[in-house]
Amino acid sequence: MMECLFFFLFSAPTIQYRIDWGTASCALMEPVVLIIVGILIVDRALRSGSIELTDSGMVLLLSALISWAFIIRPWSQDWQAGLSDLRDWIVPTFVVFSLLAVEKRGWRRWCAVFLAAVFFQALLGIFQHVTDSTRPFIETEMVHKIGYTFPGEDEQLSFVPFAVGLFAHPNGYAMFLFAGLLMTAGMWSSRRNRAGLLIVGLAIAAGLFWSYARSSIIVAILALTWYVLHRRAVSRRMAVAITGCVAFVAVVIAWWNAASVPDAIFGNLRWRFGLWEAALEVVRANPSVLLLGNGMDRFAQSAYYAQPHNMYIYFLLQYGLLGLIWLGAIFVILWRSGQRALQSGLFRCEPILAGLWLTLMGYFGVGMTESNLMGIEARQNFLMVAVMFIGLQREVSAENSREGASEFVPNFRGSPAHPNVV
Repeated sequence: MMECLFFFLFSAPTIQYRIDWGTASCALMEPVVLIIVGILIVDRALRSGSIELTDSGMVLLLSALISWAFIIRPWSQDWQAGLSDLRDWIVPTFVVFSLLAVEKRGWRRWCAVFLAAVFFQALLGIFQHVTDSTRPFIETEMVHKIGYTFPGEDEQLSFVPFAVGLFAHPNGYAMFLFAGLLMTAGMWSSRRNRAGLLIVGLAIAAGLFWSYARSSIIVAILALTWYVLHRRAVSRRMAVAITGCVAFVAVVIAWWNAASVPDAIFGNLRWRFGLWEAALEVVRANPSVLLLGNGMDRFAQSAYYAQPHNMYIYFLLQYGLLGLIWLGAIFVILWRSGQRALQSGLFRCEPILAGLWLTLMGYFGVGMTESNLMGIEARQNFLMVAVMFIGLQREVSAENSREGASEFVPNFRGSPAHPNVV
């Protein structure tokens, strides 16, 4: 029963569909996740008689952003869209707060349920690629994806049948599969049913490849490189150096071949550059955006696409410099938590933690070319990965603490562990 509830909880944000009542609307996922969380809260209260509230730094930062959005977003040009954006933060934050409060143990099981939801999406994406059909929630504006093959004499990249699952865009689908791929790597390292995990991993990799979401694929390769080096006990400095060299060599090769590659290859990148220039022009023409945000309405009116395809520019336009600072604070708190888990040996103790952390870091890498925290479903998916990381980190830390004061969790240098969590 609980597994089914969590499966639907993880799957609900993958269905990007809005229910419209004329004067009001909501995302389909909103009532679904609220009902499921309500059931979990009632079940917890009946079983234990009390619910322990969480003091997570992530929840505090989310509350701070909601407070700031409550001040500025109702004053946007489209006040209804401003209030909707506020709600798009409140609902995922409530889900995170509730899950951390009611679920203290069993996060490995919920990670397995999440992987099952990803596997389902991967299989659907493979079917979509093979048959070039069954994309029920695709955005009407985004009906094509360009492939990896070299163009012909006309120097035009061919359009290809792409995987998107139940998502409205392949880029969001790719990030969902990215999380599943890193989680599969973590479970593989735990030696859990490797034959089954191999099938799951290959299916997820195929779905990710056929999403043609280049940014997510590149970041996934770098994340997997770091993960393999970490599992082989390569030092952190060496792992960073090798990963950086891989990225540097890729950039150099691309640069050297730029002159011989047709312009069509770089069309997407130039298209994004144009959007970023339009965003900077909005800021130059309206400096108040830096303080009070609400610049996305102006951007949509002046640019040739309604969003900037850059998470950092999106936060700057939508919430001003404070929004950008908030995004940096989220990165710092997740980065430091991951580093503490790495130093204390928690990543060695539970490899799934490393996969979840790399997924969260991957969001910030992919965010350089995608607005991957725009919309309630994208925010919910990101925060689901975050809540699994926080919950599992706390559970593993508690398990290690119960081993006794005389036992220690070894880190790479063999020193005692005193892990802190987000």
